[in-house]
Amino acid sequence: MLSVVRKGQEPHQPVRNGIINDGRIRNGGWKIIMKKWGRKGAAMLLGAAMLFSNHIALAENVQEVQMEQAVEAQAETPAEAPAEKPTEAPVTEAPSEKPTEAPTEAPAEKPTEAPTEAPSEKPTEATMTEAPVEKPTEASTEAPAEKQTEAPTEKLTEAPTEKTTEKQTEKEAETKDEYTWKKGGISVTVKVPESITLPKNAVLEVQPVKADGDAYKKDIALVEKISQDSYFGAYQIYDIHFATAKGKKISLQEFEDASGLLPEELEVTVTFENPLFSGTDFQKERLTLFHIRSMTEKELAAGGTDGIDGWKAALLETKAAYTPAQDGVTSVKFKTDGFSDFVFAATGQEPETEMQTDTESEPGTEVQNGTENEAETEAQTVTESEPETEAQTDIESESGTESETESETAVPVETETNNMPTTLTSLDAGHWLTISLQHSGDVANADAQYAVAVRGMNNQSFDGVQVLDGNGAPLPKNSYNIENGTLTITGKAGMTVKLEGLAAGTYTVDAGGNHFADGADALTLELNQDYTSVYQTNGANKDGTVTGSQITENGPVSIEIREDAAEGSQATGNTLYNQNVVITNVYTTVKAKLTDKSGGKLPDGGTFRLTFSQSGKTWSKEYTMQNGEVTVKGLPIGLDGQLTSGEYRWTEISVPAGYVALAETPAAIKLAKPDAASPGAYTGTAEFATQPVQVQVLAKDASSGKESSYTDFPQNSVEMSVTEKGSKESIWSGKNGAVLTGRLEVGKTYTLKQTTRRSGYIISLASRDFTVQNTGKTQTAYTENRVTVVQAGAVLQSDTGKYLSGATMEIRDGSGKTVKSFTSGSRATKITGELDPGTYTLVQTKYPGGHYTKNTQVSFTVSEKTGTANAAISNVTTKISISRKAFDSVAKDESGKDLRYMLAGARLQILDSAGNVVDEWTSTGNAYLCEGKLNVGEEYTLVEVSTPEGYEPGNRGSFSTVIGKSVGTTTIKISDNGKITPSVTMQTGRTRGKIRVAKRVSYKGTAIKMNGTFYFALFTDAAKTQRSTEAGVKSVTLTDSDIYMTVDFDGLPAGTYYVGETDANGNLLTGNESSQKYDIKYFVGEQIILKAGGSAIAEVVNDFSTAPAGGYSNVSAKELQQSYEQEYAGYGGSQAAAAELAAGANGSAPVQTGDTTAIIPYVIAVLAALVLLAAAVFFKRRKK
Repeated sequence: MLSVVRKGQEPHQPVRNGIINDGRIRNGGWKIIMKKWGRKGAAMLLGAAMLFSNHIALAENVQEVQMEQAVEAQAETPAEAPAEKPTEAPVTEAPSEKPTEAPTEAPAEKPTEAPTEAPSEKPTEATMTEAPVEKPTEASTEAPAEKQTEAPTEKLTEAPTEKTTEKQTEKEAETKDEYTWKKGGISVTVKVPESITLPKNAVLEVQPVKADGDAYKKDIALVEKISQDSYFGAYQIYDIHFATAKGKKISLQEFEDASGLLPEELEVTVTFENPLFSGTDFQKERLTLFHIRSMTEKELAAGGTDGIDGWKAALLETKAAYTPAQDGVTSVKFKTDGFSDFVFAATGQEPETEMQTDTESEPGTEVQNGTENEAETEAQTVTESEPETEAQTDIESESGTESETESETAVPVETETNNMPTTLTSLDAGHWLTISLQHSGDVANADAQYAVAVRGMNNQSFDGVQVLDGNGAPLPKNSYNIENGTLTITGKAGMTVKLEGLAAGTYTVDAGGNHFADGADALTLELNQDYTSVYQTNGANKDGTVTGSQITENGPVSIEIREDAAEGSQATGNTLYNQNVVITNVYTTVKAKLTDKSGGKLPDGGTFRLTFSQSGKTWSKEYTMQNGEVTVKGLPIGLDGQLTSGEYRWTEISVPAGYVALAETPAAIKLAKPDAASPGAYTGTAEFATQPVQVQVLAKDASSGKESSYTDFPQNSVEMSVTEKGSKESIWSGKNGAVLTGRLEVGKTYTLKQTTRRSGYIISLASRDFTVQNTGKTQTAYTENRVTVVQAGAVLQSDTGKYLSGATMEIRDGSGKTVKSFTSGSRATKITGELDPGTYTLVQTKYPGGHYTKNTQVSFTVSEKTGTANAAISNVTTKISISRKAFDSVAKDESGKDLRYMLAGARLQILDSAGNVVDEWTSTGNAYLCEGKLNVGEEYTLVEVSTPEGYEPGNRGSFSTVIGKSVGTTTIKISDNGKITPSVTMQTGRTRGKIRVAKRVSYKGTAIKMNGTFYFALFTDAAKTQRSTEAGVKSVTLTDSDIYMTVDFDGLPAGTYYVGETDANGNLLTGNESSQKYDIKYFVGEQIILKAGGSAIAEVVNDFSTAPAGGYSNVSAKELQQSYEQEYAGYGGSQAAAAELAAGANGSAPVQTGDTTAIIPYVIAVLAALVLLAAAVFFKRRKK
């Protein structure tokens, strides 16, 4: 059962689009009812209601009504006869208004074309005993109710065994992985993954869950348990499962993995021909889908709080399609891990208050929130209405449920015009059949001649049958013929033909239009015309009033004309006595159009499949595109004439070679009989797009080793070609960077080859296979290249890992041409992308600083495979021995013996030609080895910065490292280990200094002149115990005319000396050795620090305490000053210093002068001062 309920209502109290609770009809509600009654007939539905007493909720839209009918027919009522295979119903049992063949699907729309003689009155489609309001008759109201109820009852009890469920369980013929179920305007398609293998006879079953059942209530409870924050205004539940041909459910448990779920999901598509939840504003609301499934062991172990009794509602992701107005759902796609119940839920506005009425209300009088509900009988027939009964009421009867009891009051329903004649003139004898022919479509030709064939199913004869036109005049003989039991009428659109005097029986009417033939497993179709014929039929009473329900079919129609019942029979007034057929030849055109998104012209090719499915059967045909287009004309509108439960689908199978298939899903086209509301309904074009396959061929620099870091070669760097894999024939050849547009086919594998190499690179991957993918994006295929890398330089021979700076180097190719020049550094010089694979020579043209090599060339090869090479020239450090020597007097003695010795303490430097210091050291007792500092082939200077005391400075001297240069009688050479010969020696002699000793005498501190001889010696210690034997003892003699006398100690080595007065033997004197006492005073140099080659002066004064025995004379100040000037001459003295000594400045004078003339100025100054003082005193007193 299909059921839609609002939250807060009992399942059997529906709220429907077009019907409100006050019993009034809105928004096409009558149309819904008419479609329902048109399918089954009021009498049958009433009988079913009486037999099963089943309350059924009113469907929200036609799609739900149709689905409900199909399921009820399967579970509870006899199956309906298929529309495409009409059978003759028993004349005595069928109700008069019941057509012999009810189509399985109610038409979605009413045709607009009316026969030429159709009156303006509107016929009713509801089964009624009374005549339409427009033309009431007594005969139409006298039929007893018993007849109304008996015939359906017999029908219901007998038919199930005869017409079981070919249509009840209609399923699409499945492919290996796809199963389809279709019924009542609903189509369900399931794609099964390869991991699931179903039995050969497996079929797909879909069963609606009844709204008043326990399963329905439990499903809703599970949904509400996990959706407490959502309010759902409507539900629809389906049980989807696989079953065997005998109806036994097939379990998928054997395919589940350890988690209790299927390893691969099933893909499900549900399509609603009449929108689900119609009237819901899906711009504000949303569609939600839940799968009711058993809980896994893991979920149960976690507590199972989101389920009930081991079951839970799992929310599924969906892809839904809606009507253009967003007020209904047309299809839902989803994936599921299993099958059971599926709950479709639409959110809604939660009411402020919720009231429920008794669920056991009588049919037709149910009240919801105080308002009379719609009558819920599936089809109500008129049983005892009087002619005066109002034909229109405010109570709508809908085919949603079947009444528990027989209805007592007829509910006539106002319908739209069905384009059929409502009354015809009564005939005096025999039966009649009217045929109206029209056509529609832009390509319909007004002058086209059509043929309509009428044939009796029981070989009825047409003898005595009058063939009349619409005005009742005989039709010309050349407009029809009778042959082999078939009456064929020819004419243009707009003609109306009446056949009078037909015998009762079943006839087929065929206008020749294309139509589907219902085969055992599939539909077949022959497209012989550019049009399809749509037939609309209904029966008429003897008086011409139309009472039969309108039937629309899209194939040759079978009609039944019955005899009157025996006189007195209660069914006389309702027996179908005549028939009316309106034929519309509809010109249909369905196209599939493929366009190149890039704007190019498409070549021929590409296959598209056109498919039509309805009632579980399918027709399909594949077409090849011509210039990007396929046109199919004359397709049937559908099995029931209006395609209410089927549609055409274009599926892109393939596109022209070199193009991409962009279509993801088939494109659907619905056809219907055109009317004023939808004039173009008989045409449809499915638009598909494609674009050329684009593959860009590239050559990449793969030197980084990481694909994400690869870079493209500049365009047109190398030559490339593309062949189909395994073929030698080139599809394309050119240069890298080219984009191959439309040259390669999707799904094929090709080989890209790089045929030339870029300079400085090797081809690390010259060939690559690639498969063209079906994508609109530009694809790439590339080869890989690596840059050549050469590391070169000068290295130390003793440590080859140490690179040397400053070497000038060249790389020469096989012809000797220099292809690279560089100067070496402290690391290997990396030469990247400059050398092609091959053999080269590394040449060192200049030695690195402080180094030398005998071998200045080495060969190396850049590998074709790896693109790398290492080359280095080994060098040794240069070495030269430098000595600092000295000698005392001569370097060699008379015999030639080398008297030189190593002099320590000299500070030496080596300067290059620019004056830069390249090495510096202090000499020791050994020769100095200068290593790795001097370059071969240059001139250097050896400079002595400081010289040890006592030796002559070395100053500077030059030497050379130019190999082969002559030096004296020798030539400069260098050994393989870098040692330069000859060595370098700097030598100087020892230096001598002088100490002068000046001797003066004084008497009691006053300089005097006297005769005497005095002796002096030099000591090397302060205590004057270590006399310098090298200096010896020297004497000085004074005369009575000498103020002082000096003696020199020459040739003294540098050092510290102490002057001492001695006797003739060098013994130190103190001045107390004789009776003549004196003090020996040392001034200016008792301790003398003598520098090499320097000079110093010392002054010794003997100050006698008693007058000298030999006599003496005083020295004047002038004499004293002059003597100091002379004494200091050449020893750093000066006249100013001498004057100071003579004047006794700073108390430093060793002697004083005895000249009294020196104090006269002082005496004069004192006297002057006294005179001035006396004068001052005198004048002061006088003033007083």
